[in-house]
Amino acid sequence: MKSQLQILRIVIIILIGFVTLPPAFGGEICDYLTKDIGLSIGTIIPSNIPYKNEVFNVYSGQGAVEGTFIIVDSIVTEYECGALSEKNTYDIFVKDKKTVEDLEKAKNKVDAFNNALGDSIEIKGKFVGKKIKIFFTGTALSIASWFS
Repeated sequence: MKSQLQILRIVIIILIGFVTLPPAFGGEICDYLTKDIGLSIGTIIPSNIPYKNEVFNVYSGQGAVEGTFIIVDSIVTEYECGALSEKNTYDIFVKDKKTVEDLEKAKNKVDAFNNALGDSIEIKGKFVGKKIKIFFTGTALSIASWFS
């Protein structure tokens, strides 16, 4: 069973841009997430992460499709490298694999993620409610970084 820290790390990496999903990723980011990080179907998202039922499409910095990843009732239920979902609630753009590696290696994951947002990672909600959720998540992460 994975520790809460490992799961939080996976969630942050997922929100980073590969928010993603299993075998559907199309390239290095997908391989890194699934093989090196261990993102898999059945991964439980901690209750303090506000993404309970979401569909993420992930793209690399060049706009190439990496994959899709689906969370239902706070559990990763599906992912597919190289594919996109038409029912996505978020699009995540990650500059490159190094962005994900840097987040993974960071001692303070919250600060590293905050620093990458807007530069190496961009998250776009597909609907007004999702855009608001991203805003509040970013604000909460900024506040959390003050105490970490």
